[in-house]
Amino acid sequence: MLCRVHVLLPYFISVVTGVSSRPIRFRVGGAAVLVYLPRASTVHQSDFGLMAKEPITQLTARLGPATPDPEQPSPIEINGVPAIQADLLTLEFRRRRFDRRAFTSPRTIAERLAQGDPSANVVVAAANKWLATYRSLARVHLVRSLDPSRTIWQSRYLRDDGSELRRRKGFIRGFNFTTETSGISILAPEAWDATRELADRFEPPAWDSLLLDAMASLPMIEPAIALA
Repeated sequence: MLCRVHVLLPYFISVVTGVSSRPIRFRVGGAAVLVYLPRASTVHQSDFGLMAKEPITQLTARLGPATPDPEQPSPIEINGVPAIQADLLTLEFRRRRFDRRAFTSPRTIAERLAQGDPSANVVVAAANKWLATYRSLARVHLVRSLDPSRTIWQSRYLRDDGSELRRRKGFIRGFNFTTETSGISILAPEAWDATRELADRFEPPAWDSLLLDAMASLPMIEPAIALA
């Protein structure tokens, strides 16, 4: 049996036309994992913001590889070769069986991240294993590790040949992991007035800028600690 997972990346990777589509294989959590060449997604990270036109559960259900339009040329070329702007990483977990029993709503974030087979922790660990390898070998500093609590993904259980499973009471055929991806920067009247009064002579102290940068890095602990 296999579990196919589509992971939405919070950034784009420019995949040069002609890169081999042969998947990369490794093991995570006792399962063989195949990582497929990143592709353009049907939905994007910006679609999940505060101004989303659809419920985020519906957006996640539509998550998958987009069908390229042969009439639409790529807007980006690298060394004269067209490049696809990819923001979808597809993983396949392969094991003899998965625990597909239906589960209840978790009470805490920790429970939610550990729920399902594979869980959010395992899915993101597998994605990060490939991303970290690619980042280091290709010297791509813009690629960052994913946070399990903030990563959007969709999973589907399939037979070994990729065909759909039959419905069975009490068992699921897949599940989605959806999260809020936007924060809110509030400009209240008192803040606007304060900037008016101080704008001409105010310089933010360096320690305060570093503290705010650390807060922005959370829940990524390492850079937050380094900045703080």
